[in-house]
Amino acid sequence: MRGPDRPAVYIMPASTSRDALLRKQLVVFRRMLHGVEHGDVRGLHRTRVASRRLRELLPILQLDPDLARKLVRRLRRVTERLGTVRELDVLLLLLDELHDSGRSAENARRHITELVTEERNRARELLLHKLPTSELKRLAIKLDEVAEMLGARTGAESRHEEAASRWALDARLAHRAGRLDETRREARAV
Repeated sequence: MRGPDRPAVYIMPASTSRDALLRKQLVVFRRMLHGVEHGDVRGLHRTRVASRRLRELLPILQLDPDLARKLVRRLRRVTERLGTVRELDVLLLLLDELHDSGRSAENARRHITELVTEERNRARELLLHKLPTSELKRLAIKLDEVAEMLGARTGAESRHEEAASRWALDARLAHRAGRLDETRREARAV
């Protein structure tokens, strides 16, 4: 039962297959790629979130360890590069909120906003240079191939891998929920 002192824990339904889990996050990742290319704040954020979720999902899918490690490394690089621009976007949103609140010296806020905007524009250019959309699309194609491979597996070995994936996901979520609960308790003491 979930209450104020008990975090929600997601248990993967037995009917959810590994390829379906992967495809669900991959759909979001793909759909938001155009936002990255066109400088859309929301699209960049959602692509980054999807890359983080994909990165968390890969280790529990019972893939070849070398393949999983390589894909996780590529996704980590994507997340980090998108994160630089995302942090500057968030800073600009906070500066807008500060302006709207009327609690800032207008000249100073405007100057800082100009500097952050210039830095964000440089970061976006660097992002598109170092992480072109074509590379993101190639990564999505590779992840699609992995989902196809997972979907094509049948038989007792596949059922065993599905059960192992569910166990790994449940264990990971329970561990994270425990860490969150402990952090919350520690923060309450402060």
